[in-house]
Amino acid sequence: MKKAAEQQPQAPPGVIATLTAGFELTTAHIWLVVLPIFVDLFYWLGPRLSIGRLAERNLAVLLEEPELQGAVTQLIDLASRVNVLTGLSIPLIGIPALMSGAMPEKTPLSAPVYELEGMALWLAIMVALTIVGLLLAALYLSLIGLAMKSDEERPAGVVAFGVAVFLSTVRLFGLGIIFLVILCMVWLPLLPIAFLVGILAGSLFVVVMLAGFVLVVTYMSLSVPGIVFNGRPLLRAVLESVRLVHGNALQTTNLLLVVVLLGSGTNLLWQLADNGSWLTLVSIAGHAFISTALASAIFVFYRDRWKVIHGDAVKV
Repeated sequence: MKKAAEQQPQAPPGVIATLTAGFELTTAHIWLVVLPIFVDLFYWLGPRLSIGRLAERNLAVLLEEPELQGAVTQLIDLASRVNVLTGLSIPLIGIPALMSGAMPEKTPLSAPVYELEGMALWLAIMVALTIVGLLLAALYLSLIGLAMKSDEERPAGVVAFGVAVFLSTVRLFGLGIIFLVILCMVWLPLLPIAFLVGILAGSLFVVVMLAGFVLVVTYMSLSVPGIVFNGRPLLRAVLESVRLVHGNALQTTNLLLVVVLLGSGTNLLWQLADNGSWLTLVSIAGHAFISTALASAIFVFYRDRWKVIHGDAVKV
């Protein structure tokens, strides 16, 4: 009886234990925050690319319409404040950055702003930024996966690690395409429902479509650690993610909810504390640490549940 009890697999850690493990991993491997700090410093103090003039020139015709003038003016103002170079941070899977999106209004050093004049040039730069951003994301996530592995599990040498990062980059690109395809498949049947409830209240249309988006993100959320940590082929990673999430639906939802709330809440605090001085470095470092810890927690969550399914859980 005692021997049978010793062979019983231990249940995977809960959400709090998983988050704690993520923070402990980041603390033990503090070098994981170097890349997000470097990217944020580039956004903060580096050159900026703006499409303000490009947007103003292409939307000038719409400004002549009185009913559209207010919305178009706001759109042009928004375009003039966005730093195109922050496209390096790919949504959902890219390197986390506090300074992504709008250009910081106050900085200790003046940064040059360059205007993009041509639509073709802007599109070419966006493609290049997406490719480089995916490569940086794969490197960042691969470093997290590397920190979680034992010496025997790690790639044998820099070349092997570089090949793994390249394969992860290609697969993450494919994952983005699959995500968009699945999202469209989910949204299409939701459109009639969204239109019907939108008649009652316009905001309900957004709620229904957002629900579909959250559903797809949730079920595909463990594809990334599957690709990066376990080196899974693309389709196998997606199917494995669906299986793991389906078997741990409540815990997965709770973990992602905490990750989003904690990440968004601390981001707001860092931004409120930003006064344009060198003290912003503290906010950048704090953001990099917390974001990396939350990303690590998702990797830990995947690893522990994957081990249970494959019979590799710790015995008690």
